Amino acid sequence: MFDSDTLENLGALHYEVLLPTCNVKKSLEELEEKDARAVRRKYRKLRRKAVRQYVAGLPRFQERKIEKSAERFLTRKLLRDKGNQLIGD
Repeated sequence: MFDSDTLENLGALHYEVLLPTCNVKKSLEELEEKDARAVRRKYRKLRRKAVRQYVAGLPRFQERKIEKSAERFLTRKLLRDKGNQLIGD
């Protein structure tokens, strides 16, 4: 069985975003401006997808706003699930 960091890294490679276990700020500085912008946009898109999937499962009467830390957790969960799916294939 693989640990969660490995699964997150596999998911990040699949979605072409930065690895969550590395120093993200330093990695973005090393990229060209155009590439760094594309990576940030892909990550934000992935984060919105994770939040949409979570909110869709909530009852209608429940508040639908979530905190930033929850957004990060859901995004990393989405990466872990994708990594797990890739290993299972």
